Amino acid sequence: MYVLGSDGRKRVSQKIQGFLEKKGRNMDKKERRQALLEQIQRWHEQDENQQIIDSIEGMPLDQRDYQLVGLLARAYNNLARPWRDDYRPLLEKAAALLRARETPGAVLVVTDEDAAGDAWASALTEEFPWLYRCPPVPEGKDLNESLTADREETERYLSACLEDWREHRPPPYGDLSAAGRMEALERYIEDRAVRPALLTGFPSLDKALDGGLYEGLYVLGAVSSLGKTAFCMQLADQLAKQGRHVLIFSLEMSAFELMARSVSRETFLADGSRRKQLAKTVRGVLDGRRYVKYSREERRHLEEAKRRYASYAGAVWFREGDHETGFEDIRRETVRHIAETGERPVVLVDYLQIIAPADVHFTDKQNLDRTVCALKKLSREQELTILAISSFNRENYNVEATMSAFKESGGIDYSADVLMGLQARGERFRQLDGSGFDVEITENIF
Repeated sequence: MYVLGSDGRKRVSQKIQGFLEKKGRNMDKKERRQALLEQIQRWHEQDENQQIIDSIEGMPLDQRDYQLVGLLARAYNNLARPWRDDYRPLLEKAAALLRARETPGAVLVVTDEDAAGDAWASALTEEFPWLYRCPPVPEGKDLNESLTADREETERYLSACLEDWREHRPPPYGDLSAAGRMEALERYIEDRAVRPALLTGFPSLDKALDGGLYEGLYVLGAVSSLGKTAFCMQLADQLAKQGRHVLIFSLEMSAFELMARSVSRETFLADGSRRKQLAKTVRGVLDGRRYVKYSREERRHLEEAKRRYASYAGAVWFREGDHETGFEDIRRETVRHIAETGERPVVLVDYLQIIAPADVHFTDKQNLDRTVCALKKLSREQELTILAISSFNRENYNVEATMSAFKESGGIDYSADVLMGLQARGERFRQLDGSGFDVEITENIF
């Protein structure tokens, strides 16, 4: 949208009038328009841009069609070169029109795709940040060329720009006060009324978490090889059985390894024999060479376990990564999942310390702080439950789980909504759910 003067003058400029008188009074409307366009083209070739501006601005507004508006914009653009002496006055003219607006509205800035157009737009948006700068036009180098080439496509382009402006414009400042947000608070409460907490499948853990998992960032920590991933995968599968999507970012293990763990668990849970002779380890599930040695009963038991896993595995999604996988990869794939499925998944990150650093010049603690803060922000923006696995410091391997046990725990302490410590069962530790280890809630913010 070009920002033009609109003084409503009803007279035809003297320059145009004189020109048309010379060409003859008996020309019809079409001939007069063609003669005008030819004269404007000559002025353009002679770099008489001010002549073009004076002539077109002297015409009544209802006689300025999109082609004349485009020619006027081109003349202004040709005059408004940063290296010219009259650049600032022209820029000030546009700025004065914008300052006169009592309430910022929909002003779309569409510039030529060149250095001059970029400089013009940058100067205006610096003073008027509420201006909406449109992406490149679909055809040609400016709006006039795009309209000439494909008017319908250009109209759709402008409509899309206007819709995007509506979606992203900031609310009135008064609406940002606590009083102005009371209605939004009521809507938030009503929305949560139909979105209960997510049950983990561990009743004692759900009780400790005030009913289950809510939106926010949960961090589970433990010493190496204690079973952090195994515990979280069981939790993920129990959520999947309820129909909840779980998006798993595995930065250390392959998707097949994690799937085999779930199948292995199914073989164990369904094995009623005293010594669990039918249950299979992860390697027993993955190593196809062993299958020929399994008895018919073992093979049947294993196939049934796979079918049980497949019955809920449609809600489990894996994204494999490595030390080069950063937060932006996690954010992008999470947003993609929501867009593709329409479901907001529970996000599991295994594990924090492997996520690629935000900046190689930062310390480990600084990078981890940024990652944790970014995950917390993602949970808030997308209304997600995010569960991240963390390692413990080595000096905390033989003591009870506390907040200080989390590696580089500065950002984790302050940003996580809930900290959970997984620890081996001992005389000092309370027992939960009859499992082989305890989950200690070290921080819970409600």
